[in-house]
Amino acid sequence: MSGTEPFRISVARGAAWSAALAVAVALPWILNSNYYLQLFILAGINIILALGLNIVLGFTGLLSLGHAGLFGVGAYCSALLVMRTGLSFWLALPASAAFAALIGGLIGTCSLRLRGHYLAIATAGFGIIIYQVFLNWISLTKGAAALGDIPEPNPIVIPGVGALTFDTRISMYFLVLTMTAIAILVSGRIRNSRIGDAFFSIREDEVAAEVMGIPTFRYKLLAFVLSAAYAGVAGSLYAHYTRIIAPEMFHLFETVTSLVMVITGGLGSIVGVVVASIFFTLMPEVMRELNDYRMIAYGALLVVVMIFLPEGLAGLVKQRFWRGTRAGKRQEAARGAA
Repeated sequence: MSGTEPFRISVARGAAWSAALAVAVALPWILNSNYYLQLFILAGINIILALGLNIVLGFTGLLSLGHAGLFGVGAYCSALLVMRTGLSFWLALPASAAFAALIGGLIGTCSLRLRGHYLAIATAGFGIIIYQVFLNWISLTKGAAALGDIPEPNPIVIPGVGALTFDTRISMYFLVLTMTAIAILVSGRIRNSRIGDAFFSIREDEVAAEVMGIPTFRYKLLAFVLSAAYAGVAGSLYAHYTRIIAPEMFHLFETVTSLVMVITGGLGSIVGVVVASIFFTLMPEVMRELNDYRMIAYGALLVVVMIFLPEGLAGLVKQRFWRGTRAGKRQEAARGAA
């Protein structure tokens, strides 16, 4: 690859992200619809949730099925801190992320000695336990009756300007958009750091990573903690946007939904996860008549993706883009010569 090729790719990637952000900022005026604005608010929350799962599954190669439970931990923790203690949302949000990270760390400590499908079953079991806590600790969560009247985020007072409130969809949209942008940025920094290198080394060959001196258990535990923190942030935003939460919202099926987003987008791909999260948030509205068969539709889609697009949407885009570069052409020529 020539010296200017990486720079061009970096500039193109930055321009694409800038254009996407500009469209996202203008979206409320483009749509001019509260209904579709609500869908994109939920899409932003799903992006944060899926990016967290992507750290465990996409970066590190660990199949965790307890993600929805951690999502619920963030939601209930934030709602209860604000409602029972009077804590500001702006303090409850990081507190919920920290508490979800703590629970994620405990789950990781207990289950990371296992591998493969045993790890998946163990994390699914923890997710079911968390769900049962939400359902049966009625004095705290109100159980199946749902926890309602959750306050919206506290206003932000800007000196000389006034108070910025979050009692409208458009204000919540920009709050979620801001948090989503931060989540994407942090995820990108993690991927391109030494921590990310260790995660990908574990995903490709854990034994080789250990031989190279990487403390694999420590990094796998860190992946669980970071993933859970993302879920906690998403849960907090979800609770204070919908203003009502119930255990059914954090069932195992929600983990499957995030799993589909990550696999379809492409394991380890941030762009792919973002695109897939938006698609799978909007798709139920397009296929509303098939709502009762979503699991079948998701399963069929996963089979199709794994057969025809094993690297997901990101793999398809990367393949076409890479083939168009000089390095890609040289690589194809070398393969042909071999």
